[in-house]
Amino acid sequence: MNLSFVHKSLTVLLFLNILTPAAVVSQESLIISKISGTVNFDGTPNEEAWNETTLFPMVVSTPNFGTEPSELSEVMIGYDQEYLWIGAR
Repeated sequence: MNLSFVHKSLTVLLFLNILTPAAVVSQESLIISKISGTVNFDGTPNEEAWNETTLFPMVVSTPNFGTEPSELSEVMIGYDQEYLWIGAR
């Protein structure tokens, strides 16, 4: 996978803005981190490489839109030479 594909994928992800409705709230761009460690694709994001990823800010959509979530949630995204990695805990 080349970096051009990664950049296009990241652009699509940011454009779709999965975490909040784009028509309601404008968000700043996020810079996605390149990770240097290895990730074991086992469903548990506990490798050191996840500490190098970008954390997505989380907001509540109901009952009070735009407030911080009452529960701690981390959604992380990073890329390496082969994959775009997305994890949550």
